[in-house]
Amino acid sequence: YKRSLLHVLRGLVPTNARVLHMGAGDGGVVAALCPRKAVGVEESEKLIQQGRERHPQIRFIQAAPEEFDADDTFDYVIAPD
Repeated sequence: YKRSLLHVLRGLVPTNARVLHMGAGDGGVVAALCPRKAVGVEESEKLIQQGRERHPQIRFIQAAPEEFDADDTFDYVIAPD
């Protein structure tokens, strides 16, 4: 699934874009897109901790996606799950 998802997203989201990932998990998907800026919104503290260790270039925010209020602008918002 992840391989197919990345194939589709890479065709839609150009490298160096500003990307907001809702339900980011550990950030692996958004990191693979090589964004200029990435913010991952995730509810699970455990997944955020893993993501911060694996992908320090991504800003993680612990929040429910439906309650998150962005304080910045993004080129793309992804919520694949």
